[in-house]
Amino acid sequence: MQGSNPKLVLYMVFATVLALAACTDRAPEARLESAGEQLQDTSQNLIELEQEIQNAETHLKTLQKQRRTLTVKVQSLEERLQNRATDVAIFRSLQSQLLNNEALKETAISVEVEDRRITLNGLVSTEEQVAEALATAKSIPGATSIRSQIQIEEIKE
Repeated sequence: MQGSNPKLVLYMVFATVLALAACTDRAPEARLESAGEQLQDTSQNLIELEQEIQNAETHLKTLQKQRRTLTVKVQSLEERLQNRATDVAIFRSLQSQLLNNEALKETAISVEVEDRRITLNGLVSTEEQVAEALATAKSIPGATSIRSQIQIEEIKE
């Protein structure tokens, strides 16, 4: 009975002992009948316990599947949260460097970061300022891509 429940084995042993005890009494027929009834009751209890175990195992499998699903969802949310935290850090770092860059003082450049992808928007006066803004963005650790939508504004004199 490999893998059997200890309670089930105990019921089987009990039933066997009762059956043997019935054979050693003076009224063996009465004891045997009683032992047979007890064995039948024990067998029915055994069947009911096996069904309960099967139901519990099915429920356990369902719960384990739900746990795996929830674990995947939690990991996905944690990853999104980490990306969001990284996006904020990238944004703050780049925005600070752009604002403190002397070559970009007279420009209007905005920064957007989503999933560690940087997008630069705005107006500058020269190609050199576009190149400087891109170089500054490329220096930021953690960014996976940089897209420039910076436009060069012609200066009217």
